[in-house]
Amino acid sequence: MISSICTAIIGAITGLTGVKTVGAWAGDVEVLLKIPQSLPGLYLVYPGATFEPGPVAMGTVNVDTVMQFQILLIVSSLKSPSSAAITAWGIMESVRTQLIGRQILTYNKLWPVNEELVFSEAGLLVYGLNYSLDARV
Repeated sequence: MISSICTAIIGAITGLTGVKTVGAWAGDVEVLLKIPQSLPGLYLVYPGATFEPGPVAMGTVNVDTVMQFQILLIVSSLKSPSSAAITAWGIMESVRTQLIGRQILTYNKLWPVNEELVFSEAGLLVYGLNYSLDARV
């Protein structure tokens, strides 16, 4: 289930204008920044899920959950930090266009939670684009 949802999200953001790399990531941001890569890049992370308490009815084996997904947007500019920011903002808007309200397989629609600056240093920016998905598992 998680793998198919992640594949659907990656498919939705692959091919966005200006993005050179799209993939999955399951490690620390600082480690990702040390790996040679073509930027700008989008990396999908699955931080986890929150489950509803207890069964709703006797014999129930399915549970409602809110799954969280984070897309790390990495942008670098040798010109200036402001140039990196302008590039990042344009890509963030493209990601929103692709993901807000997108039906994911048979589950539900993705919805934005927040966008946050995760890292900034000398023209290298990392934003976390956070989305949630309600599902019954």
